Amino acid sequence: MATELPLLSVDSLRHSVLPTPSPAGNAGWDELHRFQLHQAYQRSQLFGFTIRELDDLGCWSQSEAKKSDLPDGKTILPPFLSQGSWQLGKIPIEDGSLGMWDVNNPIVWNALMPSLLLVSQWILSAHMETWIDGISLNEWQKVPANEVPDGFPKDHPGYQAFFFEPRDGITVAQNIELQRKQIRNLKAYLRYKIDIIPTDGLPVGSLICGLHTADPATHKNRKYDVSTVTIDVQILRPLLRPDITESERLVQQLLVAKTIMHETMHAFGKYTGTGNRVVLDGSEPFFRDEEISELGNSWENGTLGGVLQSLNKSIGNRFSMELALGLASVDFLNYI
Repeated sequence: MATELPLLSVDSLRHSVLPTPSPAGNAGWDELHRFQLHQAYQRSQLFGFTIRELDDLGCWSQSEAKKSDLPDGKTILPPFLSQGSWQLGKIPIEDGSLGMWDVNNPIVWNALMPSLLLVSQWILSAHMETWIDGISLNEWQKVPANEVPDGFPKDHPGYQAFFFEPRDGITVAQNIELQRKQIRNLKAYLRYKIDIIPTDGLPVGSLICGLHTADPATHKNRKYDVSTVTIDVQILRPLLRPDITESERLVQQLLVAKTIMHETMHAFGKYTGTGNRVVLDGSEPFFRDEEISELGNSWENGTLGGVLQSLNKSIGNRFSMELALGLASVDFLNYI
């Protein structure tokens, strides 16, 4: 008789699930086969890991973890994250009885707050100082066009690439207040919204957690009107679920914070780029010797030690229930 495959459900991958016990030494072929199938299923859904491996690494929680200590009464939201920076929400929560996915809804604002405060700590942390100083206060340098062809005709202003580097440590330390001013000024050019991000052309069940777009200027005094950061509602839904463990909630709060920060760095690059004579539709700058000009990933790599991706590889499809389950750090390509 054929061995049954594990059910295609995230319930068999939840943080409350115990690692699959190893089969006994005298186990028959059917038991061994079932064990191998279960392991293969876990690896296919958990970024190549099994629950046992994650549990051994301390990355899997069976008991209630400590709740987030944010809000801590000390961390203050920067102006660009305030409620006034968010567009009116239009998606109902479940059947609509709890209102809309809108930051003016206290249920949504309170659920978002730990993630927003984590973003606040990140952007004001010492790890960010050299990166923010380099992109906002140091002049961007041109990369020879023949080194980074980007598909534009050579006579097009978009056929150009830039890189930025931090200034020396003493200069950076002396200009922290200027960095803070750049961050405060971002409010005038940045809006957030909660929505469903289209996935046209991607495989069925795909999910784009966040998206940054920049609108061209409509008046001559500004290089562009506004950056819009969209957060997909699917990664926010678990924050309101009463049936998830505290460790699952912490992981989800981290995913939401990482997504907001990642897309905000794209907006910050667009804002600071206008002072470096960069066209609106031109390439993002490279940070030092990175091979890819992707500011969101550049920030993740510099601050978090790698690009964070959801352990749950099926996130966004009908089986995933939108739970990230964990985050894996992946090396961001560079020449080092």
